[in-house]
Amino acid sequence: MLDLFRDVDVEAPISGQRWVFGHIANLTADDIAAIRDLGLVITTHTSSFLYKGGLALLERLGPEWEDEIVPLRALVDAGVPVSFGSDNLPPSLFHSFWHAVARRERSTVRVIGAQ
Repeated sequence: MLDLFRDVDVEAPISGQRWVFGHIANLTADDIAAIRDLGLVITTHTSSFLYKGGLALLERLGPEWEDEIVPLRALVDAGVPVSFGSDNLPPSLFHSFWHAVARRERSTVRVIGAQ
């Protein structure tokens, strides 16, 4: 999806337009730099990508990529605006805030991407 944003930016610059890149699950340092340079705003679904599906995502990506799963600290440190979504499941964003801070998945309570 990030490549699509890059392609659009070539035709019509999107920096400063507050385009939103939604439901991110994992990002590399290069992805984060591109997101910052494009001026994108990030939304993520911490309930889905950390609490409910974090362990499966970690198993699919491998332990060497763990800190790239919903890398909120890296995004904030890079100056990327970040927001949370819940898709109304759960209906309160307080759950999403807890997921972002605790970073625990639900079945084993394992912390995912502590960085």
